[in-house]
Amino acid sequence: MKQGFLYKTSLDILFIVLSAGGIGLFINIPFGISLIKMEQSFAQDWEILSWAYLLIKVVSWLLFLFGVYQLKKGARPLLNNHFFSEKVYKKLTRAGIFFIWSSVINFVGVALYLFQVYARQSYTYTQEENLLFPLFTLTIGIFFRIQSNALKMASGLKSENDLTI
Repeated sequence: MKQGFLYKTSLDILFIVLSAGGIGLFINIPFGISLIKMEQSFAQDWEILSWAYLLIKVVSWLLFLFGVYQLKKGARPLLNNHFFSEKVYKKLTRAGIFFIWSSVINFVGVALYLFQVYARQSYTYTQEENLLFPLFTLTIGIFFRIQSNALKMASGLKSENDLTI
């Protein structure tokens, strides 16, 4: 039970922190409260590629947030020991899809960032844009898809065995 409580609490905290970070971003950029690290300038001075990069990152963040939300929704029946519930494997499938798409869009963001760095002819690639997070998110998304397929097959076997008894 402690593990279930820890799982649900960590998902709730992750969702709140991600949401608060997004709200902070949406307040920060239009009003020019602070500099964005990538550009070292205010949003009003950005080029079109910087705006495209920001849009890609916001879409990726939203997809990741929706994936965490799907995990939150699937946690309740899982914690009530309804492991073979249709809701559990459907929420895991959706979370996996959202995480996979988030990572794919993040990879596009990395490519755009590298294009922007080379277009400016500043060939110093720093750790500003890291490939580990999109790769990790892709791995987690594929894992959730595999896990949901296993739960779906196990649910089918369980219902078949319940009928024969």
